[in-house]
Amino acid sequence: MSGSISSVNGATAGLVSLCYRSVAQPGLDVPDVLAIVESAQRQNNARNVTGVLFYDHGRFLQWLEGTNGAVTEVMSMIRTDRRHSDIEVLVIEPLPVRRYAEWHMQLCCGEEDAELMTLAEREHVVVLGEAMMPDAGHPIAATEVQAIGGFLADACRAVHEPLENLVPVWRARPQPIARVALRAAPLRKVSRNTLQDTAAALTALLVQSDPFSHVGEIEGLVRGYGPLPSDFGRLYQAITATMGEALSGDRLSKAQATLASAALQMVLRRIHHLPDPEHARGEVTVSSAPGDAQFLEATISGEILRGAGWSTSVLYPESELALIDRVKRNGASTLVLAAGQMDPGTGDDRMIGLIGALRAEPDLPALKIIVGGRMARMPADEIAVIGADAAFEHILDVAEAVSRIAPGEARRKARPAIPTETPRQGITTGFLLANVMPRVLHRMSERRMTEG
Repeated sequence: MSGSISSVNGATAGLVSLCYRSVAQPGLDVPDVLAIVESAQRQNNARNVTGVLFYDHGRFLQWLEGTNGAVTEVMSMIRTDRRHSDIEVLVIEPLPVRRYAEWHMQLCCGEEDAELMTLAEREHVVVLGEAMMPDAGHPIAATEVQAIGGFLADACRAVHEPLENLVPVWRARPQPIARVALRAAPLRKVSRNTLQDTAAALTALLVQSDPFSHVGEIEGLVRGYGPLPSDFGRLYQAITATMGEALSGDRLSKAQATLASAALQMVLRRIHHLPDPEHARGEVTVSSAPGDAQFLEATISGEILRGAGWSTSVLYPESELALIDRVKRNGASTLVLAAGQMDPGTGDDRMIGLIGALRAEPDLPALKIIVGGRMARMPADEIAVIGADAAFEHILDVAEAVSRIAPGEARRKARPAIPTETPRQGITTGFLLANVMPRVLHRMSERRMTEG
């Protein structure tokens, strides 16, 4: 049943369906799988690809559907992902109508894996009943693949159609289903509205002449939206999209954008300042663009990576030379360059030059470079030409990008974190970023506006 996408006769102009199976790398857990699905939803949405991912005790079974070119592009990225192996395409076929039209990527798993999730996470997962589960410890049979795929097609249709109106398309194993938790469309809509409403309220406060006078309100909105760094990242993506448009349309000044970024930096440090994990997956260095006042992306990236289990150091260098020197001294094997995204006019050319300078260093031959922001929209071959190993457009995808390309030696356990029970007193980098730097930027911006 295996084949390549190019072997589908006449599929270039129409839809194709691809199903493959693979084996998860040891140590991959349910939170990792949830992160994979969340990233896939954004990537597939950009390519109009739909599908579903079935996960069972370290085994993956995935369906992708879309145009021939889009499925080929997504499958190429999947093949380079180091979080799974033994990738085998089971079937590729022309598709007259999408079976998973409502899902850019839906996670499906068994009850045992679902029990490892929170109640909120479980609401977004199709839980397969025991009668439909394939035999544990054995390869998934072709009849089971067909049955699971058909059942999930029914589940997708059930999102918008009453169950009593559905005629099941699967017949291989017609036993009763123990439990099914569907991702309901109304729940998705409520979540999206909450994000938009919260981001709009935050933006209104941040564009005030003195956003620091509203820090309490800003912090309250952020805390109310969600407790995780990734929640902060979602809000930040929505805010930067709005402010970026305002900057490009001259409805917002760079000074105001800098103040807004500094106020958010202060709130982030007050809410989310995670210690390094005791048993880290590896070590990563994150850096803002040298000399860039928009350094919040680097801070958020660092918090998200720590939350995903990576030992992370975050740099705010004043120059390219300072960054290169720090990377050498740190012995970094993986470097994330998180450029500011709020101002669409800031320099991709400068970032390309920085990557070239890093690649020219004889002391950094094995350095893996991941770049964030608009450069991720470039084709993969162009990203490779400029010297980057991977790119992520959305800040929420930083952990997924690191997991894909981090070298094997970077996956070693990091040294234990400094105990947090007895924090060191005094002026630290975190103290400066949270309390001093925003006020300095505020005064600098006021001076520029006065001089102007």
